[in-house]
Amino acid sequence: MNQSAEADGGLGARLDRLMRAAEKESAQVREAAERRAAALLTEAHAEIAEHEQHRRREWHEREAALAAAEQRVAVGLAEAQQQAVQLVEAAENEAQRLRGQAHLRAREINDAAEESIEQLRRDAAEELERLAQLRDAARAEIRRLLRSLEGVRDALAFELDTAVPGVSASTSPPTRQAILGPAGSQPAAAIGRRRGDLRRARLSGLSAAPTDQADDPRPS
Repeated sequence: MNQSAEADGGLGARLDRLMRAAEKESAQVREAAERRAAALLTEAHAEIAEHEQHRRREWHEREAALAAAEQRVAVGLAEAQQQAVQLVEAAENEAQRLRGQAHLRAREINDAAEESIEQLRRDAAEELERLAQLRDAARAEIRRLLRSLEGVRDALAFELDTAVPGVSASTSPPTRQAILGPAGSQPAAAIGRRRGDLRRARLSGLSAAPTDQADDPRPS
């Protein structure tokens, strides 16, 4: 009985030791697991925080880049608008200058044309006046020549009547030749030369002298 009791007491002690050892080991494993879990959780939180910080940094960088791009676009747009305004103003100024030059050139051409037309009118009026004067002078000269020819004709008739009495200027040449005969050939020749001189004077526009002493058929 005593041996059996001792054996039971020894088995209980071993079981108690095993239980305490198992509890101790279980506590150690649980502590190790808790420490590992805490470490993993801390590492996960650190990674999450780092990732979140990285993502925030990237987001801020993107926002900064977008803001910079928007700023550049705004500056470029403002510069483009300013350049467009300057180009429009320059184009308007150039167009205004060209219009002014065109109006000035047109006015100069118009003034020159009017002056040329007026000069042509004055020249035409002067030429017309000159032609009228020439016409009047020609008419006066023709009247003078006609009067001179009438005077010469009368002078020839007088010379013919004086040279040969009874033979007038209206007598036909055969009749005068028959009346004068051979002796009257010299006065007739002189009269013919006189008429030739008168004809040449009429063609040249010069008047002949009423009497030519070299051709005078009368004896001295």
